[in-house]
Amino acid sequence: MDKHADCLTDYFRYLKDNLDQQVKKLQVKITQARTEDHLSDLQATKLVTQLDAQQLQLQDLGLQQSRWRKICSLNT
Repeated sequence: MDKHADCLTDYFRYLKDNLDQQVKKLQVKITQARTEDHLSDLQATKLVTQLDAQQLQLQDLGLQQSRWRKICSLNT
């Protein structure tokens, strides 16, 4: 059971780190686009929507990880 818990913990960490990097890249893109004003409104809206979706995925991952920890603590 400990091996599975360690694997899942590493997996969640990897997913969260990956999503966090994507969110940061999008935030930089959006900031640059706003300061340089070289994106159309539609493109900017798409980027913001994509950012919102990734932030929601990040929150969902946090909830899944929390649930997993509760399940693991019940089994020990």
